[in-house]
Amino acid sequence: MPRAKKADPVGIKTQLDRDIEDLIENGGLQTGMSGVISTGLAEDNVQPDFARTEDLDDAVARISLLEKKAMIACQICAEICPQKAVTRVEKLDTESKGFTIKQSITVSMARDIQRVYGQIVALALGHEASLLYKMTRLSIGGEFPDMSRDAEAMTFIPDDSELYNEFRTMSAQMWDIMEEGDEADNIVISKKEGLIVQAKTTYNKVFHHLLDFIKNPRNKTTRQEIHTLVLDIRNGLQSLFQENTGIFRLNTWIEMSEKTSSEEFTKQTAISLIREFFPLSGEIAGAIYSAWELHKVDAEIVKGIPDWERSSIASRPQVTAATRSSPFGIVEQIKRRRDI
Repeated sequence: MPRAKKADPVGIKTQLDRDIEDLIENGGLQTGMSGVISTGLAEDNVQPDFARTEDLDDAVARISLLEKKAMIACQICAEICPQKAVTRVEKLDTESKGFTIKQSITVSMARDIQRVYGQIVALALGHEASLLYKMTRLSIGGEFPDMSRDAEAMTFIPDDSELYNEFRTMSAQMWDIMEEGDEADNIVISKKEGLIVQAKTTYNKVFHHLLDFIKNPRNKTTRQEIHTLVLDIRNGLQSLFQENTGIFRLNTWIEMSEKTSSEEFTKQTAISLIREFFPLSGEIAGAIYSAWELHKVDAEIVKGIPDWERSSIASRPQVTAATRSSPFGIVEQIKRRRDI
């Protein structure tokens, strides 16, 4: 469970400067000609009164907290110190108690929380990990479609929503990474470094191998080969995000592949379910949707895809009612969104 953090609405540098300037103006600290800050007490042999000691102790505690926040900010990003992002996730963690206790949040709050975690994932693990997070997190727009901002601000997420599990595991994962500290220097590969490698590896498998498979439904990839690929992707995503909704979709695919005969788990079914893992037409920039040829994939799914052993057009199976009522209803969703 992550440790409680003291929220700081002001940027690190600004707050630190204000603390020091305030103490200097009130006589608690002095600056010598060298610019080094000192208390000025030892030189004058003046015994401070109780109130001044309390003020100084409080200032030291505040400055120590700010310095720790600055250190964490630098640790999670090699190029900049993202104080604002760290402050936001600290405030979120303090107010939510890491989502370890039951509390209701609105739809608009949930969107903000996902945005905060997306930023922290990008800073800590890279943009590849951030994109994978966005693909596997629960789709709030899908759960609560066509809602105005006012409606989202007044609508609460149900207590049994998987969203709370996602937030709890993300909170624990991110603080675990950010607080590795000196321990990371004592080993060859830290948890953060290992997850960065895992994110890049999984990203490549998703956007190169898996995407290429559904873009070329007539290729000669075997059922076992694609099963192994999906299994590897699922394991990689689990190490990154543990309980995100998109991971459970892959679990469903794997279970069907393992337990269903080839006659039932056709290539049509396999590709239809994998297509659901990628954004649909209304969830991805139009230029990228076209560049990745997802419109062609959607058209092939609606038309029907040849089975594993057959690749001729004559062997194209019909899209059955069973396929349409698949766990994710991909064919109906594609038809509904084709003109978006």
